[in-house]
Amino acid sequence: MATELGELYGEPMTEELPSFWQQFEQSVIKYPENIALASTHQAANLFSLQSEPLNNEKTLYSAVDSMTISLQNLGIKKNTPLVTFFQNDTEYVITMLAACRIGCTIAPINPRNVENEQEVIHMITAVRSVSPDHPIVFVVGSAALALQVDSLNGLRSDIKIVVAPVAPKGWISFEELMKRKSDSSMPLTGGCPDDRVADVILFTSGTTALPKGCIWTSDVFSTFIKLRLANTDAIKSGDKVCIVVPNNHALGCVLLACSLVTAATAIYPGPTFAPDALLSAMRLERCTHTAIVPTMIYALLAVGANKEFMTDHLINVVVSGASVTPEVLDLCRHGLGTAGVENAYGMTEGVLVCTGNQRDPSTILSGNDVAAGWIAPGTAAKICAAGEKTALPRGQAGELHFSGRTLCNGYIGIEKPEFYVENGKSWIMTGDQAIIDDQGRIFLVGRYKDMIIRGAENISPAAIEAALGKIPYLAALQIQIVGAPDHIAGEVPVAVVHGEVTPEISMNIRDAIIDSMGTIYAPDEIMSLASLGLKELPRTMSGKIQKNKIAAAVRQNYLVRKKVSSNGTHGYLQNIVKDIWARAVGREPDQLSLDDQISDFADSITVIRVRDRIMRETGKTLSLSEMAGAGTLGAQIKLLESATIDAKTSVPKQRVVREGPPEIEDMAHLIEEPELYDATKDLVERTISPFGFAWDDVAEVLPAYDFATVLSNTHIFDSWNFKMALLPKKVNSRELRKALDTMLRINPMLSSFLVWDEKTLESDLGLHITIKHSEKLLDQVIEHGGTLKTLNDLKALTLKYPQPTHATFPGLLYRAIIYDIEETGGSALLHNVNHAVIDASYAQIFLEDFDRALSGSDKVHEHMDYKLWADSYSGLRSSPAAKAATKWHVRRLRGLGIHQKAIFPPIPKRAAWNPFLEAEEEDGFQHSFEVSDLPVLRKTYRDITAPIAAKAAWALLNVHRTKHTHALFANLEAARTTFPFVPKAMEAQFEATDVAGPTIQSVINLIKVNPQETVIAFLHRMQEDQTNLTKHASAPWKEIMAALGPDAGKLLSIVTQAQIFNWVPEMGTTGTNPFSHFEILKAVVRPEVGLAVNAGLGGKESGTMFLHIRGDGLDFRALQEIAYDLEKIIRWIVAPDHWNKAVDGYLQSLTVS
Repeated sequence: MATELGELYGEPMTEELPSFWQQFEQSVIKYPENIALASTHQAANLFSLQSEPLNNEKTLYSAVDSMTISLQNLGIKKNTPLVTFFQNDTEYVITMLAACRIGCTIAPINPRNVENEQEVIHMITAVRSVSPDHPIVFVVGSAALALQVDSLNGLRSDIKIVVAPVAPKGWISFEELMKRKSDSSMPLTGGCPDDRVADVILFTSGTTALPKGCIWTSDVFSTFIKLRLANTDAIKSGDKVCIVVPNNHALGCVLLACSLVTAATAIYPGPTFAPDALLSAMRLERCTHTAIVPTMIYALLAVGANKEFMTDHLINVVVSGASVTPEVLDLCRHGLGTAGVENAYGMTEGVLVCTGNQRDPSTILSGNDVAAGWIAPGTAAKICAAGEKTALPRGQAGELHFSGRTLCNGYIGIEKPEFYVENGKSWIMTGDQAIIDDQGRIFLVGRYKDMIIRGAENISPAAIEAALGKIPYLAALQIQIVGAPDHIAGEVPVAVVHGEVTPEISMNIRDAIIDSMGTIYAPDEIMSLASLGLKELPRTMSGKIQKNKIAAAVRQNYLVRKKVSSNGTHGYLQNIVKDIWARAVGREPDQLSLDDQISDFADSITVIRVRDRIMRETGKTLSLSEMAGAGTLGAQIKLLESATIDAKTSVPKQRVVREGPPEIEDMAHLIEEPELYDATKDLVERTISPFGFAWDDVAEVLPAYDFATVLSNTHIFDSWNFKMALLPKKVNSRELRKALDTMLRINPMLSSFLVWDEKTLESDLGLHITIKHSEKLLDQVIEHGGTLKTLNDLKALTLKYPQPTHATFPGLLYRAIIYDIEETGGSALLHNVNHAVIDASYAQIFLEDFDRALSGSDKVHEHMDYKLWADSYSGLRSSPAAKAATKWHVRRLRGLGIHQKAIFPPIPKRAAWNPFLEAEEEDGFQHSFEVSDLPVLRKTYRDITAPIAAKAAWALLNVHRTKHTHALFANLEAARTTFPFVPKAMEAQFEATDVAGPTIQSVINLIKVNPQETVIAFLHRMQEDQTNLTKHASAPWKEIMAALGPDAGKLLSIVTQAQIFNWVPEMGTTGTNPFSHFEILKAVVRPEVGLAVNAGLGGKESGTMFLHIRGDGLDFRALQEIAYDLEKIIRWIVAPDHWNKAVDGYLQSLTVS
């Protein structure tokens, strides 16, 4: 009996297929009222498309008609090459359809490619070569992209179109083209002429250093559509197709086309993949189909999909782009809740193998292997020995060869050894190792080619090696790039070095790759040959490097060293933790090594904030002692791997929502004095009634902590408001209000009141009043300010706020004004928050909530209820722990009254604060400088933190200016390590990082400067003092003031008005945007303080000091002098030659110009 060969031939497909445009036009005729497109992250009335929030086919067709006419008027015609740089949005769909209608050659390119100049120029040159006699057209998605394209050397375009209300010079506004009304020149019947068929050019990375262009003819495109629609549970009219794959990706291209030709709804949940936005869109729009890669699945589950997503509407999930495991299939079905799942294997060259939708995935499993699928009609496959073209026996592994009507005719301008013709059929050698089993299923078992597939991204090792080869000292290391297994991404690049791998070499390799190619090409790890058990690079007899042996050694090393955690989240977890840390300290993720000591670039406040972000984004958490004790980034990640998702403390976070207003037992200040209930109720009603609220509208009445009470009733807080101009990514006013609604629902402290009345309450206690969330509350908090012409007009309002009484005492203490901006075509936000309900840490919390709400998700995380923190503070402020903290402050401040000479600068005479006055444009003086010796100091004395170097210099500068023996100033403490005064055994259960309200404290520094004390001894003393200041930061201010006596006690608030030192860890991230869906255009805080310094670290090695000096006690020139003197003292202190010298030597630094 003859051995069956490993080859498969699908049913013949000879029929002539209509073009994509013809199919789309027929769907418009047949289903004119069907919803065609929902781009949920864009304005509902974009380009006057009337359906809200979706666009029906007839309306979309009209938009395409307008664009078609405008493009033709520009001279664009059949075969004109049209290059797009778009994320997934409406403008891309309109452009693509109009280009198809005209018969252009369309080349979608990912906007990220613009960052790699050599690569993008090569791609565009390839496109131009296809139709050299035609002009080339660029259509880009933003003005920023337009400027990037213009900066590319030697790149010429004849026609340039940009999505921007004001187009840069040489560009045409997309919006202007859309204003051209449709006419009857191209009627809604009959399709376009036969010769107006559009080709598509898609690019894929190859084994060369540059991408390869593949031309999908109209017939290839139509064949892909037909084969996709022939599958079980294929897309049909009325379905909802959620698309997160980029439009320049083959699968994203085909999925959109299938939606449009069937009159299904194509849904873009965001410009790029975002887990929250995807889940929200799939749930709200009741999506039936989607396509994702395994990386995305783990990201979705990390934000809780399996808990809230199980529905009956998801029919088919296509998994593609990386190695698929049985676990991935199971997560799709039982995590995402899909009825069926499909594995699809493809290549941009036109290879297509898929399983079709499987409601019983066991049909495509063989042990732990998942079939790539069966052969489709009009296609063929065979398994051959490497370098051969004859089929091997079935069941034997070999290289997969593919043929079919979907196959492109080679690469543009590149010799094509992997393409060949046999018996009149075109074939491609895929480079993938596969087996055909006895059921005709194709299983991928390995790879012959070097390509690394990271998620859905093709990464060329040769391209990375070429970039490194341009740098002589790196080229000498003979660096080899190979793929290593990653459970989430499929594969990641690893660099193997011939020689020792030092931290400097690792940094240089990563920097070289990131600078020339981008972060996704950066190696996951840099390894030496010796670490792989190799003495030399393995070579063939002819001297060629055997990369397959290096790759095998790396894979074995990974399997031994990098055990994937049982819940399968290692790769995703590592990436997200590095990304969070990078954003927090102003670096690129690939500038952080897993071996980096966290204490070298972050202080305790940064650790607290990062821990909170990790908890929000992964559902996993560590205690603060675990975070601090881990030491390195890698050790933190290892601890997080073993933590369970949704680990919770025993303290409930969710707010108690009662039916009626609070009773006596609900208000902490009435526990000992219940007789004050009526007085409290009367005071509250008098406070809130001007806003239309009554007692029944009250959610909570809770005590204000000492610092907030003192600074409020002494009117210091009057001038401390935060005013911010926020620009979301193209939303309308209705969507912006909805996002505010979502954010405010879980942040009730913002839209609250603060009132004090010593006569009514028989004490100087302040009371916070929160209001039940309702439309009535939103109507009071949010208003529409009308239309502004430009973003600069919006920024100007932060200085000249239009409603001076907003966010003033007694409340409401948060107000928001929404404006429509003509320049952007969207809406933006001006908000104003009183410092009594916010501090810097809480601002980050609620802004992250706002960011998440703007993504379209109505699922935002509850925070630690502020009432728990406030009631705890009130109940424990007289506890032994609170008394001990108070005594510590009193002991160090005893005799404060004799140090009034140390108050600097003298507090100027100030009139009563007037909210109607405009703020000055100039906000002090900002300065930055390199402190190269600071990292040396930190590594030598790990107990001395970076803020201490700046604070010690600040103390010396004070003594120099006042000629006093002591420095006297306030500094601000976040006080978010734990709830104040709880017993030590309970601290882990009462962490304060996520408390939804202010916890900030001001502590008074009285620092004696001993001239003959050595610098290092001074720094150690300052560090010890700071450790205790942080430990006892929450000591009740009023108790300290009482213990010091009336004269010295009142100096606490006077010193706070005179001078403040504030360490801002994220200050070094200036210029980066930590938010995904909005940016802060301008933030203004103008506190009436004589002198204040904000200091922080940033830069590549955390060696750049950033200063912001301001205050109303000195003029601008004096503030500059303060900054320059502070720089000199800091540099002098951290210099190793000065560590053992007397501290008064700093005076020498001030004599240097």
